[in-house]
Amino acid sequence: MSIIYRWEIPNRVLWVDVGAKMSLAEVHAMDNTLTAYLDACDKPLHIIFDNTTLATFPTDVRVLAATVQFPKHPNLGWRVIYGESKLVRFLGQLSSKIIAATRFRYVDDLTTAYAFLQSIDNTLAMPKAID
Repeated sequence: MSIIYRWEIPNRVLWVDVGAKMSLAEVHAMDNTLTAYLDACDKPLHIIFDNTTLATFPTDVRVLAATVQFPKHPNLGWRVIYGESKLVRFLGQLSSKIIAATRFRYVDDLTTAYAFLQSIDNTLAMPKAID
């Protein structure tokens, strides 16, 4: 399955549906795409990841750390992640801490993701979530 990208607020908030299965090649492609989005922004870009259907992904943290570079980008704002199992969440937290010490938050759903971003950046006019 391909990864879906959608602007929630152009050049400020990007929503990403990672799909059910992510291979290392898909992780690499996503990293390149997110880096391109970040390069095009002049303000911090917040990224909401929808992991609702995510079931499998690469778990070798050393390989992920060498592959994923977008969390180190200076234009990255917050990463807000929702919709995963406890195991996926644990592995994601571990990977995120090793890959880059950036700002990220796990929330329960898209509505909560919107509310969180609005609370930390009052310049955002977040849309109403439809979960």
